[in-house]
Amino acid sequence: MVSVEQLFCTRRSILTFTGMIGLMLSISSVADDLGVASSIDQVTIFPSGAEVTRVGSVTIPAGEHRLIIQNLPAAIDAARLQLNIRSENVRIGTLQLDESHAGDLVGDEERRLQAELELLQFERQEVVDRIEAANTQLQLLASLATGSVGGQQTSLGVDELTALLQTLSTSSMQARAVIREANRELAGLEQEIEQKRFELSQVATRRRTEQVLTVAVTAESAITTDVAVTYPVNQARWSWLYEARLETENRNLNLERKVSVSQGSGEDWNDVKVTITTARPNQNTRTPQLESLLVDLYQPRPPFIMESRALSAVAQEDAVATQGLMPNSEEFSASAPGAEVQATQYLVNFEIPGRVSVSADRQPRILPIDQREGHVVLVTRAVPEVDTSAYLEARFTLDSGEPLQAGLMQFYRDGAFIGRRPVPTFQPRDEINLPFGQDERVRVEVFAEQEGSRDGGTFRRTALDDRRVRYQITSFHDDTIDMEVLARIAVSQNEDIEVEIDDQATPFDQQDVDGNKGVLMWQLRARPAVPQEIRHYYSIRYPEDGRLEFQGR
Repeated sequence: MVSVEQLFCTRRSILTFTGMIGLMLSISSVADDLGVASSIDQVTIFPSGAEVTRVGSVTIPAGEHRLIIQNLPAAIDAARLQLNIRSENVRIGTLQLDESHAGDLVGDEERRLQAELELLQFERQEVVDRIEAANTQLQLLASLATGSVGGQQTSLGVDELTALLQTLSTSSMQARAVIREANRELAGLEQEIEQKRFELSQVATRRRTEQVLTVAVTAESAITTDVAVTYPVNQARWSWLYEARLETENRNLNLERKVSVSQGSGEDWNDVKVTITTARPNQNTRTPQLESLLVDLYQPRPPFIMESRALSAVAQEDAVATQGLMPNSEEFSASAPGAEVQATQYLVNFEIPGRVSVSADRQPRILPIDQREGHVVLVTRAVPEVDTSAYLEARFTLDSGEPLQAGLMQFYRDGAFIGRRPVPTFQPRDEINLPFGQDERVRVEVFAEQEGSRDGGTFRRTALDDRRVRYQITSFHDDTIDMEVLARIAVSQNEDIEVEIDDQATPFDQQDVDGNKGVLMWQLRARPAVPQEIRHYYSIRYPEDGRLEFQGR
């Protein structure tokens, strides 16, 4: 494998590597220029960008020659171009990239669509011309009807006037019929032109330049060998798609991974080997530098006015990875055969089986990767303060050698589609909650008991804000289910404010759930049609002359 970084020059810069004269082939000694007919054989797709490998075969006679590889896209990053001649009997000399300027578009599909668009536009102009001609005819007929042609008044007899009126009527109807038909035809052409413009926009690169790679070689003896050239392209990407299918009866979850691939490089990838990689070649490779942190006394500055902008809150993901909340979660590791996985500690490659075609139209192509199947723990969770509906969650531990990266997940419960949402990256050994919609067989009722402020003490002039809410949870499932009910108490941000849980409150099982201070959880075993009650009672004691201010949703 020879990199262009090692030995490379471009005709545009006309640079001569005099220090490498001993390695370079003299142009005057070249016997033949040998064209290498190549086609795209393999593509490695990054989250942003791709590497394309063209492969061809050539017969090289003994002696010094130049290999010519055409149809390479313009603006190739020469530092990442790689050449591989699969024969030890061939010595590689200089490599040279030349730009080839064409008067027409380079891409075959783009050229075809552009020609079809221009033909439609020409047809539209012909229709517009017919409409204008018919309108001119109507104007002429109107002049005849008033007896004025070219500004001259004309006197007609009765017979002549009758014949004229009949001619005017017939000609006018014919002209209007031409206009109506032309307008219908014009409407159809406008739709076709709009569609053709859309198709062209999907493949358009506007490239009128391609590059030609010239390779000087020396063969010890005549040989037929394969030649491969690999180069990067920018207009390509992939992203994760997931399908999570839950069977509630047997508590089984099938998780299918797919990738959505699209590209607009100007080259169709027809019948190629595809590798999906998590490597990010355009990512910053250097550890960030940490500069000194200086401190000084604050010096007031003159006031100035600055426009304020409201910042939209970032919605929390419904699918989350947690630590330590699910001691009884199931391990989830079974994997059905799919793409061949080559994983290291830092990246994962997925080799798609068979060969794949991806057109350069920027439209997504869905490629399956693998399937995982395993048992999960089902828990119904309710947050009555926010919503009186209960929600089903499936929980498991990811027992996998590689992470499940962030992507878009579709959720199915017992075969029914219930929604889609983005999910974050899940790391190996993460405990994962996946949401599967409302549990319609659980009733959550909220009863607000007497609340209010009152005198909080005799010796200290304090006020007391009582907060008393009772939740009643009833499951109508045939079997006993696991439930979690979440509520919160206020968290004091001032030493003069005291928050106390009432002695009559139902004891909670966990506090500060998911790292949120003041969030409490009650864990229940909900039996069929047996109401369970949670008393959420607490009070806030604060100075009598103060006023409480709450922050948080």
